[in-house]
Amino acid sequence: MHPISLDTQQNILLSLQKGLSTRNVALLHNVSQGKVHKLCKAHLPDLTLSLGGRPPKLSQQNKHYCIRAVTSGKLKTAVAVQQELAANLDIKVNERTIRRVLQDSGLQARKKEKRPQLSMKNIRERLEFAKYYKD
Repeated sequence: MHPISLDTQQNILLSLQKGLSTRNVALLHNVSQGKVHKLCKAHLPDLTLSLGGRPPKLSQQNKHYCIRAVTSGKLKTAVAVQQELAANLDIKVNERTIRRVLQDSGLQARKKEKRPQLSMKNIRERLEFAKYYKD
């Protein structure tokens, strides 16, 4: 392995500080990606590099919008939220993504009860009413 000149090292470190990836810096300065990574570790230990992966479709504001729409009662289902996002904000996401956002915020899918629960007092009063007016 040939040593890198001091000038090239400075240029590599500047490129890394600008936010370029190690791969792009290596291609730009015609050195190996390993050398760029070693320089980064030695001279910029607190520099955080991207972990990679796909950037999220929904921003924090959009996630908050989805949660707020469901908790306020404006929208009932993830599909309705999906249609709302597509119509108003021109954001096309799968309803599974919206479900994941809602679950991460602590919301869970539940079945609605068919009718309200009656207390024993109401049951007795209804029975008395029915017996009184049965004829």
